[in-house]
Amino acid sequence: MIEGPCGISSWSWDVNTSQHGFQADHEYILSASGRDGLVLNGSVFIVNGLPQPNLTLNLPENDPNSNALLLSGQVNTGNGPDERLLLTVSSDSGKVVSSTIPVAHDGNGYSWNFTLKKPEILPYNFYTVNITSKNNPQIGITRTFLYNNEPLYYPYNPYSP
Repeated sequence: MIEGPCGISSWSWDVNTSQHGFQADHEYILSASGRDGLVLNGSVFIVNGLPQPNLTLNLPENDPNSNALLLSGQVNTGNGPDERLLLTVSSDSGKVVSSTIPVAHDGNGYSWNFTLKKPEILPYNFYTVNITSKNNPQIGITRTFLYNNEPLYYPYNPYSP
């Protein structure tokens, strides 16, 4: 609280919108009352600028020995360190690998990575990577890559819809 002139004070309250289910462009009400209950005030506000939840999938890379695929991306689901992702990689040979992976805080946000041993999906001409939020399965991304890690379609879009 900041003391003001003539007994009129002001205050502010910081809210982490990712922890309280706030949604962009929705109206919310903040109400305050005095200790004696005689003063009551309310204010309607709209939360703007919340990023849309999404996942990204970087172009896969081979490890230095070409024995594994290095998969990675960023996470913006609003679940912070509690987020768990379900990763499924399937090849045209019919082999499938699934794993639950945690996210890591990298200073600016959250990211994920996974090392897939190629023998687990060999032989293949192409493979499909599907990654979704375990907490919110409608947040996800699916991309298909050729045997040389090139995307099946250009231009490559690493962002989930």
